[in-house]
Amino acid sequence: MAIKQAVMKQLNMSEEELADFLVEDMRQIFFKMVGLDNSLNSPMIIDPINAYNDSVTAMVGLGGTFSGLVSLHLPNAIALEFTSSMLHSTVTEIDEDVYDAMGELAVMIAGSLKVHLSNRGIDVFLSTPSVFTGREYSFSTKIQDESMAVLCDIREQWFMVNLTLVQQQ
Repeated sequence: MAIKQAVMKQLNMSEEELADFLVEDMRQIFFKMVGLDNSLNSPMIIDPINAYNDSVTAMVGLGGTFSGLVSLHLPNAIALEFTSSMLHSTVTEIDEDVYDAMGELAVMIAGSLKVHLSNRGIDVFLSTPSVFTGREYSFSTKIQDESMAVLCDIREQWFMVNLTLVQQQ
């Protein structure tokens, strides 16, 4: 975890508390939206990963008191599985349905973070989601050292949610 101490102080919480909020919200979102009950095994807080293969990335920008980004990174197989669950039909190709579904999950994660921060009197605005996919790509922000990531294992596959927060100047 590497969100700057000054940011955490202004949030009036520790990195551990922020991580706990994020993990609990992810559990609820993935249970309600894709039917994951206890399948979300042992989420781990890690440094963000930058290289992806055969994956989908959905992201939502944050503005207001802080700027930042919430991003969801999934292997194609998990993105297809989650989309199929959300649409109650079999989805076999990465297409607009997958983009919409993964964008919606990213918005829900960012929205739950917004609620926690708004309850602390912090202004937060969300962008519309952006989604991209590729066989091999890198993803990073200029402020990578001000990010934390939650790595989740689901049936021996992983996906990750990354949070970057920077205090506005």
